[in-house]
Amino acid sequence: MEPQTMSLTRAMKRISLGVALTASLLLLACSEDDPTPTPTATETATETVTEAPTATPVTGGGGEDAAQDVDPSACDGIERLVAGAFPDATLLRDATAFEAGSLVGQGCRVLVTGDADELPTFVEVAQALRGALEADGWTEDIQYAADGPTGTASVYEKGEDQVLVSAGVSPKDPSVCPPDQIISECLEGLEPDEVEVHGSVVLRID
Repeated sequence: MEPQTMSLTRAMKRISLGVALTASLLLLACSEDDPTPTPTATETATETVTEAPTATPVTGGGGEDAAQDVDPSACDGIERLVAGAFPDATLLRDATAFEAGSLVGQGCRVLVTGDADELPTFVEVAQALRGALEADGWTEDIQYAADGPTGTASVYEKGEDQVLVSAGVSPKDPSVCPPDQIISECLEGLEPDEVEVHGSVVLRID
């Protein structure tokens, strides 16, 4: 090969090397100007994942033995009966244990409560609840009946359904009635707004 041709070939190689080097430097400069990294496939998937909402079971405040996952609509019929007996009272509904002698299970409860000047005596509250049940076709199972100076309870049945009817009276502040005093005598000495009267119907659902 002639010397002139060899010099031309070397010049072309230098030019190609220079162009390649320049292109590499430009790419590096562009990368430094835009510091935002390109998200990886894993990062993109993480950003689009959302947590599914979890359902919260309806539970009541009936203590350690309270029914779990209780459908509150189970007591709709019972609530209508109690509301008919006490149309002006505020009713509460929750899940609780069903306990009457040998009968033990879970249930939903409809509760009516108020001061002694808002509700009649606990005996009259029990009579009103029982009357409402009997008018609706429920019958009492007297083997589970229980009575005391400050409360009463009984079980009613209708077909395969069972309810526990109870009513009672207690001081709002238990400390005002010492343990060595007869509770009925203590209650008689209290003002009506210091005494709480309550009645409830617990429908067995298990």
